[in-house]
Amino acid sequence: QRYYGKPMPGLCLWVEQQLKPLLGKIRSRLRREVIEKRFQEAKKSAMLETILIATDIERQVRIDEKEYGRALKDAVQSERQARQIEAAEQARRIAAEKYGSWVTSVLSITALLASMVLSALYFAG
Repeated sequence: QRYYGKPMPGLCLWVEQQLKPLLGKIRSRLRREVIEKRFQEAKKSAMLETILIATDIERQVRIDEKEYGRALKDAVQSERQARQIEAAEQARRIAAEKYGSWVTSVLSITALLASMVLSALYFAG
C-alpha cells in the first residue's frame, strides 16, 4: 500500500487463495460465512489494505478458538451434570424401594398383630 497505492486485483486473487486455509480453521459456520461475505465485498475494491481491515482474520481466528474452547468445556460440564442427574435418579429409585419395603413390613406386622388380637378375643370369649 505504501509503495503502490493503486488497486491490485491480481494480488487480491492471490490473497484470496492464501486466506482459504485460514478460513477453514474457523469452526463457527456463521462466523466463517460473515468473514467470507466481508471478503467478497472488500475484494471488489482490489485494495489489499481494505481486504485485511474488513476481514480482520487474525482476530476472528483467535475469537473462534476461544469460543470453541468454551464450548468444549460447556459440553464436558453438561455431560457431567447429566451423569449426576442419572445417578441421582438411581439413588432415588433405591431409596423408594427401601421405603416401599419398610411400609410393606409395617403393614404386615400390623395385620399380624390385628389377627392375633382377633384370634385371642375369639378364643377367650
